[in-house]
Amino acid sequence: MKISVIFLSIIFLALSSAVDGSTGAVDGSTSAVGGSTGAVSSRRRASPQVLTSPGHFQGHPGDSITLPCSIKNVGSRRVNWVKGTSASGRRPIMQVKKARRKFIIPKPYRRIIREGKLGTAGTDLVIHHLTPEDTDSYTCSIARHRVTHTLQVLEAESVVEEPSPYIMVVYDPPTMRAYVVEGETTTLSCEANGHPAPTVLWRRQNEEQVLSEGPTLHLVNIRREDAGYYFCSASNGVLDPQERAFYLQVKYVWVEAEVSKVVVASEERRALLTCQIKGHPKPKVTWYTDEGPVYNDTGHYFFSKDDLYYLQLENMTPLALGDYKCRAHNEAGEDSATITVEATPGPVQVLEASPTSTYGLYNITWEVESLAPVDYYFVSYNQEGSSEVERRTVSATPQINRSGTHYTESTLVDLTPGITYHLTVRAVAKGHLPGLPMEENFFFTASDPASAHEMSDGTWNLLKSALTVISRLPKVVRDMQ
Repeated sequence: MKISVIFLSIIFLALSSAVDGSTGAVDGSTSAVGGSTGAVSSRRRASPQVLTSPGHFQGHPGDSITLPCSIKNVGSRRVNWVKGTSASGRRPIMQVKKARRKFIIPKPYRRIIREGKLGTAGTDLVIHHLTPEDTDSYTCSIARHRVTHTLQVLEAESVVEEPSPYIMVVYDPPTMRAYVVEGETTTLSCEANGHPAPTVLWRRQNEEQVLSEGPTLHLVNIRREDAGYYFCSASNGVLDPQERAFYLQVKYVWVEAEVSKVVVASEERRALLTCQIKGHPKPKVTWYTDEGPVYNDTGHYFFSKDDLYYLQLENMTPLALGDYKCRAHNEAGEDSATITVEATPGPVQVLEASPTSTYGLYNITWEVESLAPVDYYFVSYNQEGSSEVERRTVSATPQINRSGTHYTESTLVDLTPGITYHLTVRAVAKGHLPGLPMEENFFFTASDPASAHEMSDGTWNLLKSALTVISRLPKVVRDMQ
């Protein structure tokens, strides 16, 4: 019995020792494992872990959104972001790595950052300025660990906002000045936009009448009277009207002679020619004859006052007669007017009424001064105290010298001897321009035929000379005889 107890005790002690040894072995093993683990840890990096769960994100066009990717144990590994899911559609869009306790972007991806579309916040991906094309899957990966998010860019809601009232006007010509030649056409424009839509009205300065409604004002066949200011007014009933003034400048030239014909008295030998000339810009004025330009000299003087232009002719000769043109020209063109200068003969002076060798036939001789060629003469005579007048027309002898002004002419008339006659002669120039009447009456007495036959030739000739002298005396002297 004792032996059994002792045996059992020995077995118990042996088992206890075995258990203790086993425990120590285990402990030692654990220590060994621990030591082994420590050794491995000293030789290998800790495995990274992606701590972010997949998510679905939404944004609106123009917004910015951040896709998270939180990673433990990044170490020196690179974090990659890829857009798309299919093998053919996947493309890398960003890469991040850690250096000296901060995250940096490798050089190949820095250009993307500069473009402003993508950015990072640590290992998170930031997408700016969302567009519908950004809708897709985005995967963040490190080593073999990854997380995939989906991004949906929502369509922008159509929100119509009522714009603030405004008026905007574009003017043409921009200088607000239009230059037009008289007779032409032009268009002024006020293109007005705004809210509410504006209405454009056109008026002339100081006039209430509306010329036109709409953005353009068409002016046709413009006259010089149309020059001035034209106002366009754009109004939408909310804001104050916008009003601008266009200035229309009309270029023109206009010439008119004060009279188309100037008749000069031959004894005066001077004339004043006048033209009224208007224009814009101020025209240049010249005078012409058929021979060419007229120059300022001793026989021609130019002067002007306001819009009247003068040519003074002095010391005229027959060559000064004819057509004169006042011509004006400027940017609008030219215009001219013609003035014809003519002359009337001076008063006739009867030189003598002498008897001829034919009984009762007398030769009447006279002279006259005339710038214009004399065409014919009116000769009239009557017995003193009688109202019955004899008239005849005497053609003038052509003047050989064009510059001459002195004309002498004569004609034969039948008279009754012993009778006193009153004689008048008047010269008429070409163009049927009658000259001045005689300044003194001319009376003469025809000789007695009986006395004439009884006289010798010498006495008769002496009598003829006396009659000639007596005939030229004024009537009051003859009455005294």
